[in-house]
Amino acid sequence: MGNEHIALNAAGKLTDLASLEVVDLRDRIGEYVSKARALSMMTWADQGESFRNLSHDVRDEFMWALSGMLDEVKAAWDELGERKAFK
Repeated sequence: MGNEHIALNAAGKLTDLASLEVVDLRDRIGEYVSKARALSMMTWADQGESFRNLSHDVRDEFMWALSGMLDEVKAAWDELGERKAFK
């Protein structure tokens, strides 16, 4: 399908998303959306005060991790879209 998305699997090994079953892609999307939502909730309201008191470097790494999770969601979503387009 021409998709070259690579991601870490649950065992921490690189996996080509094209090799995953649809159910696994959906699980991956759900997992990373849940993780990203939990992280983002730590940046506002009462929890946000603690976040804002962290050093710039720690906040930067936190946001980098959040961005990485959303990249994983997009890659899995794109793979699902490509499969649907080829049916």
